Amino acid sequence: MSMTAKPPWKTAGGDPGDTLSRIEARLERIEERLSRLDAVTEQLPGVAATAGDIFDEWATNDGRADQRLRALAALVEKLTRPEVLATLDQAVTMAEAVPGVVATGVDTFDELVREASAQGIDVDRSLVGLVRLLGHADRALAHARQAQPRRLGAFGLLRALREPGVQRAMGFLLDLAGGLGEAMIREDEGAPALPSG
Repeated sequence: MSMTAKPPWKTAGGDPGDTLSRIEARLERIEERLSRLDAVTEQLPGVAATAGDIFDEWATNDGRADQRLRALAALVEKLTRPEVLATLDQAVTMAEAVPGVVATGVDTFDELVREASAQGIDVDRSLVGLVRLLGHADRALAHARQAQPRRLGAFGLLRALREPGVQRAMGFLLDLAGGLGEAMIREDEGAPALPSG
């Protein structure tokens, strides 16, 4: 019994003509791919030369290309320092956490609104009132900045208290101070805050 291996065409079902045809087809495909690669590699020197010409023209017209490239290299060096990369990594991690933080804030606000509603507070009305108050305060502040400030002594202050606008604002501030004080006292005593009326 011979120990030599049989050629592929002598194995069961192997035809030398079929085997050679398959090898020739594979060689043709490899040759076709190599010819495409040759075409690309032939164009590389031209592309590199064009890119070099464009860069040279830019450098000539700019006059400070060398300075800019040095500055860019220094910037890249700074950005790739380990401590800068660590800081950038922390910033990216924080940015990734922002949606979760916003969602938690919205959930907390929703819970506060539910609790306020359960205590009989009309949240919508309160928010509208707050917005209106902020609008009034903004307009009053703008007016006060444009007007020449009055110099008032004790008697001038008493006279100003007779003006309807000043009386209304002082009444509001006193009501606000009283309500805030009552809420603080109730909180100190452990009682729930009073519902708004």
